Amino acid sequence: MTIKVGERLPDGKLMESTEFDSGTQCAMPPKEVNVGDAVRGKKIAIFGLPGAYTPTCSAKHVPSYVQNLDKLKGKGVNEIWCVATNDAFVMAHWGRDQKALGKIRFLGDGSAQWTKALGLELDLNPRGMGTRMQRFSMLVDNGVVKQLNVEGPGKFEVSDAATLLSTGVFAQQRDCSKAKDPARCEERVAKMKAAHSQAEKACEGKQGDARHDCMRKQMCAQAKDPKACMERTAKMKAAHGKAEKACEGKQGDAHRDCMRHEMCAQAKDPAKCEARAKANRERREQKK
Repeated sequence: MTIKVGERLPDGKLMESTEFDSGTQCAMPPKEVNVGDAVRGKKIAIFGLPGAYTPTCSAKHVPSYVQNLDKLKGKGVNEIWCVATNDAFVMAHWGRDQKALGKIRFLGDGSAQWTKALGLELDLNPRGMGTRMQRFSMLVDNGVVKQLNVEGPGKFEVSDAATLLSTGVFAQQRDCSKAKDPARCEERVAKMKAAHSQAEKACEGKQGDARHDCMRKQMCAQAKDPKACMERTAKMKAAHGKAEKACEGKQGDAHRDCMRHEMCAQAKDPAKCEARAKANRERREQKK
């Protein structure tokens, strides 16, 4: 079962090597990284890929995160992880060759145990590559998955750093400097953040649907009209569930377009909803 937004990362052990022998220039013996301990209290951008030194991973995936390092840090991201089912020695040399070691943590899951715990394994045995990791990106806050983008087979469309920055949690961050009343905007944003923080605290320990339901109730409890809020979010949840069922099996852009179409089909004004969604997507594309 693939991990979902709102769920806590499974515990596990990854391996990391960051130093090199001055004589041989070989990576030094790796150290064990306990995932649960490493993510505690941090906001981390994680991207996974099929393998070190492979074409798309080297030419596009890693560079996209190096190029957007400052933007991610500016959004409050504490660390960036690159994970693959290679050993830590290979990951260290690859990170150095990419001129990214020290900026990004290159972590090896050589046994693919953590990859399987995420439900993101990729069977490449027919190609002689064994069990690999699917290409994806995720945003994790204090161990909880806040955003997840999984690529379709052979695709590189939604797991780059620019997409991570322009969708999901980051897309919801309001830039009050462009608002008509910046001060009032900042006040509203501050209230929303406080309400969300209070809800997060109340729902700590819950995962999946239980967490979503808890967050919805906690956020609505702080609304002006809690009853109307609950009714509104219940309708949204039902619409989303119907859309998910209709789009089952689709991935990447195909899944995103299907979800948009299905959600808009249930809106009061489907045409207006489609136009708004298209405009938002075009704005995101321009930011890349």
